[in-house]
Amino acid sequence: MSTGSTPNNALARSLGVCDVKCQSALEYVERLPRFQNLAKENITVTRAKQKYHADKKRRSIVLEKADLDMIISESLISFKNFSIPSKWKPKFLGQFSILEVMGSVAYKIELPPSMKLAHKVVHVSKLKKYIGPANESEQLSVL
Repeated sequence: MSTGSTPNNALARSLGVCDVKCQSALEYVERLPRFQNLAKENITVTRAKQKYHADKKRRSIVLEKADLDMIISESLISFKNFSIPSKWKPKFLGQFSILEVMGSVAYKIELPPSMKLAHKVVHVSKLKKYIGPANESEQLSVL
């Protein structure tokens, strides 16, 4: 049944108004490379768009050994206490020093004994550079 409207997808538009009954196998084989090229171009364009949007959210952080950093509290297993509402919990904990740079995005941090259940190797996205207070008396303790 025909609705009289133009087809919506690229394959149907490229075939045009053509009955499948009268289209020969030779015509189909001749059009097949064009469809493959069209699909490759669409994939390339889509990948470029995805990369563009993903790069907008990325931040380049390079931390060094012995830097003081803060860690996102929700990523720590030992800090997941469900009796406290999440809006009352601090977003970042810290000042932790980096023990070792494991790779370009993985860092081993020094945790206090109260957080012995937490994993010591964390992703760079879970860290934030610690900027201390103006004077020493304003420092907060770690749990």
